[in-house]
Amino acid sequence: MQPPPRKFTRLSRDFRPWSTSGRSRRRTGPQLPPVAGHLAGAPCPTTAKSSSLPQPGRAFYGGPDRPTSPRSEGDPCHAAAAPDARQPPRHPPRRSRAPAPRGGRPVTTEGRIAVPGGKVWYRRTGGGGTPLLLVHGGPGYPSDPLFAPFETLAADREVVWYDQLGVGRSDPVEDTALLTVDRFLDELGAVIEELGLERPHVYGHSWGAMLGLQYAAERDPDWTSLICSNGLAAIPRFEAEVRDLMAQLPGDVLDRTYGRELRGETDDPDYHLAQAAYLRAHLVRTAIPRLDPAKTSTTTYRTLIGHADYHVTGTLKNWDIFHELDRIGVPTLVLGGEFDTCVPAHLADIAARIPDARHLTQPGAAHMPYLESAPLRTEYLTLIRDHLARVEARPR
Repeated sequence: MQPPPRKFTRLSRDFRPWSTSGRSRRRTGPQLPPVAGHLAGAPCPTTAKSSSLPQPGRAFYGGPDRPTSPRSEGDPCHAAAAPDARQPPRHPPRRSRAPAPRGGRPVTTEGRIAVPGGKVWYRRTGGGGTPLLLVHGGPGYPSDPLFAPFETLAADREVVWYDQLGVGRSDPVEDTALLTVDRFLDELGAVIEELGLERPHVYGHSWGAMLGLQYAAERDPDWTSLICSNGLAAIPRFEAEVRDLMAQLPGDVLDRTYGRELRGETDDPDYHLAQAAYLRAHLVRTAIPRLDPAKTSTTTYRTLIGHADYHVTGTLKNWDIFHELDRIGVPTLVLGGEFDTCVPAHLADIAARIPDARHLTQPGAAHMPYLESAPLRTEYLTLIRDHLARVEARPR
């Protein structure tokens, strides 16, 4: 039996479920360590096989996704020379040539396109309507977790996935000098331009939401809207908030994880058991996600984050764009979960600084609601679908 539908309550700065706030002014390679938390946007592999979080429930994916409709492969060969970094695309995107659905079933195509530093893999499904571009979490994880959940949205529009450079089916990264926020922003702009996505909705999850926020704040894009899902705007604040959450878990989880990090005791088996308790409480609560570790990149994660998202030692450790958020000029949905490591107060503050933003907290959900059990997953996608329709109904 389906649970009764949940109601929305507009509560400007109250962080109860369904709270809304904000102003409305207008690879291959070695597997990732099991300490990667919310920024990964996917569970952390712990074995050489397809890995999962230690929690009972359904496995949502266990390896490469196989398209069921015709596809066209791009050139799988060599990396392209990087264009001038830090510069947004100089020309408007080429007109989208996405195939239209046939007989009610969306057509799926795949390929590879040049971005700064190499070539990335993309997948596009559906056609018609304003396109929705999905920017996956990480850093160091592929787009696979977003496949099945977001295919349901392709009935109304084109949905586009891509693997960031260094993960999944995209070119590996041999030079860590490519692993900078600016290059990932350039990559996002190149994907939009090369695929000819006109005024897309841009959805970013976790690390992808961080990229979406910074791109929208600094590059004044012509997007229809931005969805900041389970993201953040300041790493130092986020670290403190995550440690507060861990301190509330039973079994002295904070000392068994963060404490052991500081003491250099990360080889202790109990360290990984405590990690599992943290992930069950705040990553995915009602299911066991699985991911092929061959598609992840330890190098990317370690370079940008370090060993754990609650103790960031990588190049993102001082990342903070709160002061830039008032420059975002596109309608924005800021979406989080009740048990998310990106706590509701952090997300509410993001929404409050964006001129045209709305904040929602989904009850019962953690950091990856699109991988939760069916009721939570459906609820989450309904929130996104409603946002897309609401924005598109506005007069241009």
